[in-house]
Amino acid sequence: MKLSIAWHDDKFNIEFTRPNEDKAFLSIKGCKIVEGKSGPFISMPSSPKKSGGFWNHAWADEKFQSAVMQMARPLAKAPPKPAPKVQDHSGFDTMQSDVPY
Repeated sequence: MKLSIAWHDDKFNIEFTRPNEDKAFLSIKGCKIVEGKSGPFISMPSSPKKSGGFWNHAWADEKFQSAVMQMARPLAKAPPKPAPKVQDHSGFDTMQSDVPY
């Protein structure tokens, strides 16, 4: 499985692609790098709740957030380009080797 990051202005998508395929089978759209009280973190897509706060549409553990942060941060600082910036990471398959794809 390959993991890629595609930046679109100030947000990015996390895309998962099977080996030897070009089209992603799973995309998490609208992620951001946010500076929190304890440092930067990956903000996943969410929507406001009527009672206040936010409802998260996706969740990721610290290991996954760290891998995404390592890939996304360098691309965020790259000079703007007309096409979305994408970086593939083919070594990600060891973290989720139990996924049947």
